[in-house]
Amino acid sequence: MFWNSKRKLIEYAEQEAKINAQYQIDCADSLQRSSGALFTILLTGAGGGLALSVSLFENGSVQWLWLSVAAVSVYLFAVAGVIAYFCLQAQDMYPPANEPLNIFNDKNLQRGFSETRESELASRQRCIDRNISRNNNVAYWFNKASIYVTMTPVFFMFVAFFFSVL
Repeated sequence: MFWNSKRKLIEYAEQEAKINAQYQIDCADSLQRSSGALFTILLTGAGGGLALSVSLFENGSVQWLWLSVAAVSVYLFAVAGVIAYFCLQAQDMYPPANEPLNIFNDKNLQRGFSETRESELASRQRCIDRNISRNNNVAYWFNKASIYVTMTPVFFMFVAFFFSVL
């Protein structure tokens, strides 16, 4: 009875590990898409801001205005740099299953099927934990960058005030 119960528990844990591992990969994909979209928007806005500041400069606009727009453009490029570095860089992602040669080998043949499954569960948990850690780090920086982006008007007003006083 104990062995039957243990076998069922191992099967259930394997099923849950597979679902959880796939969920972590789906989360990583979602973070990648969101980061990529924000990155594209930021580069577009920063490039547009830079073009606008050059146009304002050439048209003889007041100095505080074109300098403020240029500063906001640099600010947006910096936020895009944060996203590129912390969110879009290629990082290790562990797959939802193991490679066959890691399972079917002499060591596992000697130790037996049940012990191999238990060992595989421990390995799956380590991979899931690493994927969670990776996703948490990307999400942390994506959230920070999103907050920085929403602060853009405040940054503009601060810089505009600073340059208008000079």
